[in-house]
Amino acid sequence: ALFVRADLVKRFKGFDPDYFAHMEEIDLCWRFKRAGYKIWYIPEASGLSCWWWFFAKKIHIKPISIFRNNLFAVFKNYETQELIWKLR
Repeated sequence: ALFVRADLVKRFKGFDPDYFAHMEEIDLCWRFKRAGYKIWYIPEASGLSCWWWFFAKKIHIKPISIFRNNLFAVFKNYETQELIWKLR
């Protein structure tokens, strides 16, 4: 579960539509953090993903979506200098 202040969602224009089925909430939190906001989490919390029904029939898409979206998030959220340092 993700709880976010509504004013921040509007200010940051919500989830990036370029993501699909993975990483959209991480990207949003990453943008908040880069803007100076604090991100809190509760490690004891648990939940059930609502995407199981989609991936049950299209299981071959999940690894591709995860890999693509992880790379997209890294390239989108790191500055060029930091990205070069991390990729070398």
